Amino acid sequence: MMKYARMLAKGNPITVHCSAGIGRSATFVGIDYAMQRIQQDSKVTMVDVLKDLRNQRYQSVQGIIQYIFLHICVLEGFAFVSFCHLLS
Repeated sequence: MMKYARMLAKGNPITVHCSAGIGRSATFVGIDYAMQRIQQDSKVTMVDVLKDLRNQRYQSVQGIIQYIFLHICVLEGFAFVSFCHLLS
C-alpha cells in the first residue's frame, strides 16, 4: 500500500490524519517507519520506533491494541517480503 501511495504522491509529502492524529494515523505511519528503520538497522526495537514516533508526535500510538497491531503489521510485512524473495 505504501508503494502505491508513494507512486501517487510523486515525491510530495503524504498526509495521514485521523480525528486527533495520534492514534490510528500514528499507527499507520509507524508501520512504514518501523519497516524502514528495521531494514536500515536490524538491532532497532519496536520500543525504539515508538519513542521516535512520540518524539515527533506526542502520545503517538495511543494504546496497547494499536501497539500490538503495529507489531503484527510489521511482522506480516517482513514475512511477505521474505516470501516474495523466495518466489523470485
